[in-house]
Amino acid sequence: MSRLNVAASLSELAGSLAPGDLTPLHTAAELDTVRELVVITDIEEITAVGPDTLILLAEGVARGGWVISAALRYAWERRACALVVPEQAFTDAVIELAKQLSVSLFTSGRQIIPLSIDLAVGIGMARARAASKVRAFAEAASSIEDLDGVLQLIISQLEAGSLHLETGSSIASTVVAKQGKGDRTPDNLVPVTVPVSPVKASLDRLVASVLPHEREQAEQLLMAAAPTVRAILADTRLSSLRASLPLISAVTLTAVSPQHELDEPQMRPSSGIGWPLKGSYRAICLIGKDIERLASTVQGSWINAFGDIPLAMFEEGWFAILQAPQQKNRKHADEWVTTRLQKLAALGLRVGVSQAHEGEQHSAASVREAWLAARVATGSPAVLSFNAIEDALLPRLMPESLAAQLLSSLYPEFANDASAHDLSRTVRTYFDCQGSITVAAAKLGVHRNTLQQRLRRASELGLPLDDPGRTLALHLLLAAVAETKPT
Repeated sequence: MSRLNVAASLSELAGSLAPGDLTPLHTAAELDTVRELVVITDIEEITAVGPDTLILLAEGVARGGWVISAALRYAWERRACALVVPEQAFTDAVIELAKQLSVSLFTSGRQIIPLSIDLAVGIGMARARAASKVRAFAEAASSIEDLDGVLQLIISQLEAGSLHLETGSSIASTVVAKQGKGDRTPDNLVPVTVPVSPVKASLDRLVASVLPHEREQAEQLLMAAAPTVRAILADTRLSSLRASLPLISAVTLTAVSPQHELDEPQMRPSSGIGWPLKGSYRAICLIGKDIERLASTVQGSWINAFGDIPLAMFEEGWFAILQAPQQKNRKHADEWVTTRLQKLAALGLRVGVSQAHEGEQHSAASVREAWLAARVATGSPAVLSFNAIEDALLPRLMPESLAAQLLSSLYPEFANDASAHDLSRTVRTYFDCQGSITVAAAKLGVHRNTLQQRLRRASELGLPLDDPGRTLALHLLLAAVAETKPT
């Protein structure tokens, strides 16, 4: 068995031969990449081939349909891409087997050894063309000074798919996409991931989703672009780090005077600090006690979680601005960010997250929202989004210990009941849903009848559910003891 290492397109190789040199009996387009070329002189040699192999059966081997059927099965087991056999009569069963196994089957009227030599020449030419194309691409990429331009250059070389850059600060900091032409619009794309830096601890990587036959080309293009992307990222991060060094006062951020009057913030333009204000973004605020002692720990934890985004310090803690994820990645990205913020909150910090904003003119408002959410945040870990600040306000209006004592004094029968904790959750949800039995039952995941039974039980234990004048006070009281666990 003779073997040549190759990396070429099966369709391109077939097209490089003279008409009639290869006659397709079945073509499995999804297995188009050829990594190896093998001439088989003994059928058992197929058991040693690797994936994406172009197998040629010598004349002395390919005799009879049962041999070709066996070769097809071996090729399928080894994930070979194609089988080439000398020209002969084929039964429908052999061709049907090739279709079922998704192994391309070709026949040739030429002798196998001369054919393999021509294929090897075609492989060499294909590899030379590919190498020349990659070199030209790398030179073009090196002349571009912004990330969007590099990514657009990569995607322009592909038929279809999407491409984004993953960094320590974002799941999809930059995304571009290209649709296939006509009926070639892909339903199933394959992922290709290439690290931007050779350092194992780096979180930066280029991720493409491409058509199956473009996988090899995409990987080569990403590897060629990686040095340019790495240089641009390093320059951007250095500039951001320099810009974020000055200490920023709490008055500048929140316009809160020493008397704690909540005015509209007068924050200086954020673009000068190196934050991502293109597209949608959210502010993050971290508040804690003894921040000078925690400074190095917080900075180290922040770099591990969001490496390339500046973290600015102010009198109560720190703040930053993160680029919001694209709509299609939002759920996964929000979970990704929340998990890292919870680790920061575990240091004893209260963490606030603003709503999504667009445009530099809203940067001050976003920081103020994050600051207000951090001030209200409670719990363990204490991470609160400004979108949920209204629900979090209720338990903050009354100390939990005082609320528990008041509940025991005002409604002793309810407070001492074994089901008080579950009943309290039911009543609070009922109030939160503005007295709607249907909405509250759906939110709790119980039947309407079950909810009504629990409300009747709460009333029997003394809670004034039907007295509008006492509903607000009762809601505040139950919300204040919401975290109290049943004993």
